Amino acid sequence: MLNALKQLNYQAVLAIEAARGTKDQFEAYLVVRAAIILGQFEKATGLLAKYIDTLEGEESFFVKFLRQQLQFYSEARNQDACMAFLSLRPAIPLDTYFQAEFHFVLGYVFNELDEYKQGTRYHRLASELYAQAGLQACQAIALFNLCVSYDHLNEKSLLEATIQTLGRLADSTLSKPVRSAYLQLSAYGKRAREDFEGTYQDVRTLLDLEKEAGRYRDCADLACLCAYLLLKLNKNDEFDAFIDRNKAENYFSQLTRGTLSEYEVVAHMGLISETDIRRLLTRWKRLRIEGIHFVGLLSLVADLLMKSRQYELLARFAHQASQLSIQFQQAFCMMDFRYYEVWAITRMGDLGRARMLLSLYKQDATDDLSDIRLSKANSLQQEIEQASEPDELGSSRILLLDMEAHTLAIGASKRCLLRKPLVEKFLFLLIHNRRQWPIPALFEQLYGVSFNPFLHERRLGSLFDRTRAILGGSNFIIRRDSHISLSNDVQATVKSVHFDFEVEKRQRTILNILEQSTLPMTISELETKFRCSRRTIQGDLKSLVHSKLILCHGNTRLRRYFVSH
Repeated sequence: MLNALKQLNYQAVLAIEAARGTKDQFEAYLVVRAAIILGQFEKATGLLAKYIDTLEGEESFFVKFLRQQLQFYSEARNQDACMAFLSLRPAIPLDTYFQAEFHFVLGYVFNELDEYKQGTRYHRLASELYAQAGLQACQAIALFNLCVSYDHLNEKSLLEATIQTLGRLADSTLSKPVRSAYLQLSAYGKRAREDFEGTYQDVRTLLDLEKEAGRYRDCADLACLCAYLLLKLNKNDEFDAFIDRNKAENYFSQLTRGTLSEYEVVAHMGLISETDIRRLLTRWKRLRIEGIHFVGLLSLVADLLMKSRQYELLARFAHQASQLSIQFQQAFCMMDFRYYEVWAITRMGDLGRARMLLSLYKQDATDDLSDIRLSKANSLQQEIEQASEPDELGSSRILLLDMEAHTLAIGASKRCLLRKPLVEKFLFLLIHNRRQWPIPALFEQLYGVSFNPFLHERRLGSLFDRTRAILGGSNFIIRRDSHISLSNDVQATVKSVHFDFEVEKRQRTILNILEQSTLPMTISELETKFRCSRRTIQGDLKSLVHSKLILCHGNTRLRRYFVSH
């Protein structure tokens, strides 16, 4: 069994026990400990009962130590468990291996209770004792736990030195569990720098190694992490196939299956509302999803908000999610959410706050040597600078909207709005009534229907993007606290006729054409009679149908419009 322990081959330990039993106290302890590490708690309980006499009676140190490990590893993780372990200290045998085991477990306990400074003390001692006992593979796992403590304590120099030592042990021992530990740290470092492709390759290798070793508790976390990475890499087909293969694994706990199901739910969501987000958070709390998987799900929700251009909701959500990432001790994820927040408020036109948050994001990316984050930071900085730059005559903050000529003058340059009547109407409302418009009131003025965020947020975001493209930057229009307005430093005036004249004239023309037609007409047939865009004709037809001045039948491309006589 000693050779199996030197390679951390716990499956081999159990196989030897099944073939010939145990010879002494060391082997009896090792067999029960192997079952605990592999997550086979029922088997560990049975083996412990079988070997109580070998372990010198009901109240011996070994029996208490193994019972407390069983209780702790099967989710009874609290301060009382830590005190119970500490109470065993006076009874530790003088044997170097058992001294190392006790300090290793105690360090792990302190890590689980978020007492990482205490954890480092016991991990270092366990590493030294394992080295004295000639168990380099066990020493490497103690160093792995020490790395976890250093990372949470933000001890970067100590962390890097310990990872290098662990790497050397992985090369010298050729132990698969040690290689797995080193790969896990490598994957964690890549994930922290948003290198999702590199992380995914490491995690897939890790998952295969842990399945081969029978460490199914670790397999569960790795499967959930794989699901997250596939979605971040936009490999949706591969994600669906992965979920189908892994959701039915009989060694996965209910929590793991629930987590995988939640990744699947988020992956197939479209437009998402604030109510949907509250429901998701409530359900994740009920399912007890925590740590990196909870933060990963938050990140996927942020991606959905980003794709649907829900800027204001994304800015609020990203700010709250960054606080939650700290709560779950996933500090590197706070940087991810800061990027989402900067991206959103830049498009909302709040460039001052965007610059402040971007400087923090860029400094963190520089400190962590993250090329991917630095690239994203530079892209955001370029966008902010372009939005802030005046034109060649220095007059880009002066707007003149000519309703009769359907043009927008920005300083010395002009934009034609003839084929963009909705953008023209949007600008007219912002300029003519210079105030902060509540989004519901503004949307009703634009489209003639009540604002429903779930149905209409994407449409409003599209209008924002088209308007800002016309203006040449995002800093003309500001969206904040569910209000929209022109920036205070923009000088804007409206020239010529009232806006609604052209709209009413076009709708009257459509009505006349339909009245004179002997057959219902398609939108394609109507489009040939106007110079404006198809989108504009669609808006006019919707308005006329809503007012019950015309009727329609059929769906999508087959839809035809007519006047009821």
